[in-house]
Amino acid sequence: MATDAPDPKSFATWDDAFQYPVPAVRRMEQQLRSDLNGNQERLRSLVGSSYRDLLATAERIMEMDRDVHQVESKLSAVSQSCNARAIETLVRNYSGFNEQQKAKDNERFAFASLLSLLQECPLLVTRLLRKGTAPLLAAKVLVISRHVHKHLSQSTECPPLVEHLRDRLASLRARLLRQIDEKYSRSDTPATNLLEVMCAYSLATSSTPTDILRHFHHVRLDAIATCLNDRSSGRSRPLEALDIYFRTVQETRSHFPRQTAESLLKLKLQPLLADKDVRAAAEMSLDVHEHWIPEDIRQFTPWVRHDDLHKSQTEELLKSWATKAFKSLLSRLQDHLESIEDFTTLVQLRKDLLQIWFDGRQALPRLASYESLESLRSVLKGQIVRLVRRKVMQLQAVCGQIIETLQDEKIEPSHAQNGLWDDAIISMDMTKGDMRFRDMVSDRVQGRSDAVLQCVRSYRSWLHQMEEVLKGIKELKAQQWDDDLDDDDDDDDGALESRSTQLGDEDAKFLEDALAETLTQAFQNLQVALQDTVTDQESDHSKHHSIFLLRIVREIRRSPTIGGDLENFGLETISILHQLVAETTCQESLAFLSRYQHRRRKRESLVTRALWEGTPQLPLHPSPTIYKFLHRLVASMAEAGGDLWSPLAVSTLKKYLRAAIAMALEEPVSSAQISNGDIDGVETEGNELPTNVDGEEDEPAMTNGTEEQKTQIDPTRDKDLDIQRLFDVLFLQQALRVLNAQRDDTTARDALDGFEAILWDRVGDIKASEDRLRKSAQDYWKRVQLLFALVA
Repeated sequence: MATDAPDPKSFATWDDAFQYPVPAVRRMEQQLRSDLNGNQERLRSLVGSSYRDLLATAERIMEMDRDVHQVESKLSAVSQSCNARAIETLVRNYSGFNEQQKAKDNERFAFASLLSLLQECPLLVTRLLRKGTAPLLAAKVLVISRHVHKHLSQSTECPPLVEHLRDRLASLRARLLRQIDEKYSRSDTPATNLLEVMCAYSLATSSTPTDILRHFHHVRLDAIATCLNDRSSGRSRPLEALDIYFRTVQETRSHFPRQTAESLLKLKLQPLLADKDVRAAAEMSLDVHEHWIPEDIRQFTPWVRHDDLHKSQTEELLKSWATKAFKSLLSRLQDHLESIEDFTTLVQLRKDLLQIWFDGRQALPRLASYESLESLRSVLKGQIVRLVRRKVMQLQAVCGQIIETLQDEKIEPSHAQNGLWDDAIISMDMTKGDMRFRDMVSDRVQGRSDAVLQCVRSYRSWLHQMEEVLKGIKELKAQQWDDDLDDDDDDDDGALESRSTQLGDEDAKFLEDALAETLTQAFQNLQVALQDTVTDQESDHSKHHSIFLLRIVREIRRSPTIGGDLENFGLETISILHQLVAETTCQESLAFLSRYQHRRRKRESLVTRALWEGTPQLPLHPSPTIYKFLHRLVASMAEAGGDLWSPLAVSTLKKYLRAAIAMALEEPVSSAQISNGDIDGVETEGNELPTNVDGEEDEPAMTNGTEEQKTQIDPTRDKDLDIQRLFDVLFLQQALRVLNAQRDDTTARDALDGFEAILWDRVGDIKASEDRLRKSAQDYWKRVQLLFALVA
C-alpha cells in the first residue's frame, strides 16, 4: 500500500528515506519521533534507577565502615578486659543486682499475698458468725488476721485499705464476743459446744481459765436478770431463769478446772495455720498464700495460761456466785411475780419452780439447801398472798360502782321497768334454747333493773375470780412431791422429808386463812360503805335508792359462800333499808287513812250498819275505808316491787303500820272523848257522801249558801261508830299480825293493842260478845287475805 510508512531499519543510508512519497516520509518521520521520545523516556528511567542504587550502595559502604570501626574498638576493649580479676568482679556485681531485684519482687508479692489474705479473713469470719456453728474457728481466723495486719501495718507503703480492714475486723471481734455471750446465756448449749465457746473467748480476749469462769458467771447472772425482767412471756421466763441458775452450777463443776484446761492446752499443740479447720477453709487459699506468708506468722502458736485455776478456787468462786445469783434471782423473781394477775398461772408457776429446785437439789445438794428452799417458798407464798388480797380487795370496785350509780341518779323506779308480758318477752326467739328467756324472766321477777344488773355482773365477775382462787388453793393442796433423797450426807434431809406437808397442806392452810381474813375484812369494808350510804339515803329518804340498795344487798347475800362472814353480812343495813322502804311505801296509804278518819266523825249514818247480824247485832265486814286502805297499801307494795317483800320486810312493814295506824285511828277517838260526844257538823241523812276520783268520799257542798247545821250528838250512832271501828281494828290486827319470833318491837305491838283496849272500854256493854267479834274479824280476813297477798 502506497500510504504505508517504510521501516527505517531497512534503510542503508538516510537517502533511502526520501525515495518514498512525502506522506509516507511524513508518517515515517512521526513514527521516528515517537520512537525517539519513547527511547528517551526509557533511557531516563534506566539512568535514574541505577543512580539510586548507586547511592544506596554508597551508604551501605559507609555503614559497613562504621561497623568495622566499632567491632575493632570493642574487640580491642575485650582484649584489654579479658582477665580473671575483671571477670570475678563482673560476676559478683551481677549476682548482687539479681538478688536485689528478686528481693524487691518477693517483698511486693508477699505484701500483695498478705493483703489478699487479710481481705479474705473478714469474709470467712462473717460467714462463720452468720452460721453460728464454729466460734472457735472464727476466733482462730481473727488471731491470724491480727498478726497479718500487724505485719502489713509496719510497711512504709501501707495503703488505707489495711486500716479499713482493721476496723472491720474489730467490729467482727465485737460481734464474735456478743455471739459467745449469747451462747453462754443459753442453758441448752451442749457441753462440747460450751467448751469450744470458752476456748474461742480465751483466744479472742487472751483470757485465763479464771477470767473465763468469771465472765461465764457474769453472763449467766445477766441472763437470769434478763429472763426475770421480761414480763411478756408469762411463767416460762422464771422457769428458764431458775434452770439457768442450776445449769450454771452444774456446768461450772463439770467444766472447771480440768476440762477447760485440757481444751486450752490443745490450742498450744500446733501453729494456727497448721490447724486442719483453718487449712480447710476455702476463703483462706493457703495453697496460694502460704508460700508468701512470713515465717513468724506461719509458725505462730497461741500461748494461753491454762493451769492458773484450781479446784478449791473454783469452789470458792462458785459458792460466791451462787449466793449472789440466788439473792438476785429471788429479788427479781418477786418483781416479776407482781406482774402475774392470773392465780392459776401463779400456782402452776410455783409448782414448776419448786420442782426445778428439787431436781437441782438432787444434783447439787450442798448449794440447794433448806434455807434456799425456804427463801424461794417465802417469795412465792408472799406473792400469792398479795395476789389473793389484791383480788379480794377488788370488791371495793364493786362498792364504788354502787355508790357511783347512786350518785348518777340513773336508777329507774320499779314501776317504770318492763313487766313479764311486754313485747320483748312475748316475741323472744326460743329456737336456740330457753336460757336467755329464763334469765330475763328471773331478772324481771327479782326486780333486777339495768343498774342492778350492772352492779350484780361486777360482783359476779369478782366472785368468779374468787372461785379461781379457791380452785387454785385446792390444786396447791393436791400437789405431790417426790420425797426420794439421793444425798444421804446432807444435814437438811430431815427437814426436807416433810416438804410435801409444808409445801402442800401448810401453805394451802396459810392461803386459806389469809383468804378468809381478807374476805372478812373486804366484806366488813363493803358493809361499812353500804351502811354509810344507807345513812345518807335515810337523810335523803329516797325510796328508789333504798330499793336499789336493798336489792344489791340481797343479791350479795344470795351469792355462793366463798369465805368470810356472809351469814351476818348486811343484817343491820337490811333492817334500816326495810324500815325506809316500809315508811316510804306506806306514806300514801296512811295519808288516805288519816284524811278519811277526820271526815268519818262528821257523818250521822254508818254505811255498813245494815250488814250487821246476830244478837246483839255486830259488824261482819270492815268499813270501806279499811278495805281501801289495804288495797292502796298492797298497790304501793306491788309498785315498789314484789321481790322486796320477804318475810322480814313484811314484818317490818307490819310493825311500822301497827304504830302508824294506831296513831291515825286514835285522833278521832280522842276528839270524841274531849267533846263528850259532840261532832262538828251534820251530814244529809240517809245519803252517802259523794266520792272523788280516788274513791274517797267527799264532804257535801253547802246548798243555797246555807251554813252547816249544828245538831246534838246521837249516842247510838256514836256507839255504832266505835263498834265498827273496833271491828276494823280487830280486822287490821289479823291483817298485820306478826309472828312471835318477829315481834321484837313492843312499841308497835302495844300501840295497836292499847287502842283496841280503849275501844273496848267505850263499848263495854258488848264485852260478852268479844269472842264472836274477834272470830268474825278472823273469818273475814281468811276469806279476803288472798286479795292482799303481799301483806298476808
